[in-house]
Amino acid sequence: MFYLSTPCPACSAGAVGFRRCSDGRSIVLMCNECDAVWLQPDAVTLESVIFPTAPDYAVAGLECSVASPSADWAGRDEITAVGWERFIAGEGGA
Repeated sequence: MFYLSTPCPACSAGAVGFRRCSDGRSIVLMCNECDAVWLQPDAVTLESVIFPTAPDYAVAGLECSVASPSADWAGRDEITAVGWERFIAGEGGA
């Protein structure tokens, strides 16, 4: 999982990683602990957090889900394709 340098502002425990949504092309930011979601890497704040809800875990404002198995952590090439590579702080296990 590629992640931001900023820890999750919602739970303070998780890393905020780049998540490929179920549509196969949308990338969001998601906490690997509390599943909080953000739409922009420069706006990871409590004011802009989205909490997708069960059962489909759809992201408000997008026509896709962050739920597995069709969604997964984004690869570097996917992150680069959306122009967010400068936000990558590191890589580690989810």
